[in-house]
Amino acid sequence: MSPLDLPADEVHVFYRHTHDLDASQIRQLQACLTPEESERIFRQRREQDRRDRVVARAVLRRLLSAIAQVDPRAWHFDCGPHGRPEIAAPQAWRNIRFNVSHTAGLVAWAFCWNRDVGIDVEGIAHAPALDELADCLTRQEYERLAKTPESGRGRDLIRAWTLKEAFTKALGLGLGAPFGSFSIVRGAGDDFHLACSRDIECSPASWRFLSRACGDNFVLSTAVREGGSRCCRFVIHDDFDSRQGFDEL
Repeated sequence: MSPLDLPADEVHVFYRHTHDLDASQIRQLQACLTPEESERIFRQRREQDRRDRVVARAVLRRLLSAIAQVDPRAWHFDCGPHGRPEIAAPQAWRNIRFNVSHTAGLVAWAFCWNRDVGIDVEGIAHAPALDELADCLTRQEYERLAKTPESGRGRDLIRAWTLKEAFTKALGLGLGAPFGSFSIVRGAGDDFHLACSRDIECSPASWRFLSRACGDNFVLSTAVREGGSRCCRFVIHDDFDSRQGFDEL
């Protein structure tokens, strides 16, 4: 893959729909995986789950290699206490921070330098009922969503959820975080603002968020902790390999 420039003040977000990948492309990607990764992935019973996990892990390796120009098989990863993956080797590139998310038919990745970052994607078609997520919402969020017309409630609910999960993944807490103790509120345009209770440590002004549709069926959200004096900006690679040619990855 061609070199990927990752400036210090940018967060690069990639996503890829996976429904159109054929068996030869999956085999090509699988060649990037370690034997342990392949064994773990192919324990999955559903073909779609296996496909999405191969894409998630193999393209992660290839995108990291596009940044660092090392062999995709050279990457080794550690997990934090709640499962957030981080680079263990090569040690010279441990300051690259990344996060990965996948749902049936879509995979997404986020990359930056020296910043906590999280990403989440979910499908809209299978959005849960509002009451099923009541414990994960603040009272204000629940009341706002309850007033949303039913035709748009599923999308708004998935947006709220993916923003929350992206934030907790960036914190390294994942699903162990107290989701009902904070909210991420949409302001003017595409600006989002964090509001927290005492149950979770955060500095709302130090976080930036992105949330957008990926086609008609999915929502993608990303959270990043600002660092230093320079604000970061998001760079989106829409369904990136469809334009550049999947075989180049």
